[in-house]
Amino acid sequence: MKWEEIMDFWKKEDKEFYDHMKSVSDHDMQVMKAMEYEKAGEIEKAIALYEKNLQDLKDTDFFSVERLAIIYRKRGKIEDEIRVLEKSLKVIPHSKLKARLEKAKALKAKKQG
Repeated sequence: MKWEEIMDFWKKEDKEFYDHMKSVSDHDMQVMKAMEYEKAGEIEKAIALYEKNLQDLKDTDFFSVERLAIIYRKRGKIEDEIRVLEKSLKVIPHSKLKARLEKAKALKAKKQG
């Protein structure tokens, strides 16, 4: 189900909830759309939205950062994974992101060695 279909459903079923969902920030909408693209296998579109969120990173963006790092790891783009994690850790000092960064750096060193 696409985001627009979900919103149409809530518009008919619960006007109060619909009004609340309309107030969701564009930033949050991008994350939801990126998740939708990822589930549909449209990974390039998901990457573009997750990357766009990095431009205005918030301390609540753990999920989108982690998803982007995972996508890059799966694609063997370790440099991109490291870039995303280093930038994100300045705003989101989460131990799971730190551990992922250490592992990515170790993988990079192993490939170079």
